[in-house]
Amino acid sequence: MRAKETRADRLWTETIHKLFNGRCVICREENEETKRKDEMHAHHLIGRRHKRARWSLLNGVLLCSEHHRALHDGHPPTKEKLDAVLSKTLPFHKEYVEQFHQDRFKGSLSPNEFDEAIRILKSV
Repeated sequence: MRAKETRADRLWTETIHKLFNGRCVICREENEETKRKDEMHAHHLIGRRHKRARWSLLNGVLLCSEHHRALHDGHPPTKEKLDAVLSKTLPFHKEYVEQFHQDRFKGSLSPNEFDEAIRILKSV
């Protein structure tokens, strides 16, 4: 299963890059210059350890390395900027995260659910 998860992680990352056209959601909102592709990071809104959310496209945004690092370092202004972007331009992502925190879909992922997540990623 570990090899399957690694392939799924790679596919999820590639798909997030594609969905956000290689642009950081915070920089784009602030009309900042686009960074190089190798400076972009697919960020999980809900931590990777939560397998039921791990490969959902609503659980990811693209961030430049600067904003990604600041977010993981607990930088409050960056967290506030991301929250504003989610509220303004990505409401489905925001709702997904809120539902998760209301304990709607925690727990393990069945093999069928995993296969369905992969099918969705491949279809984008």
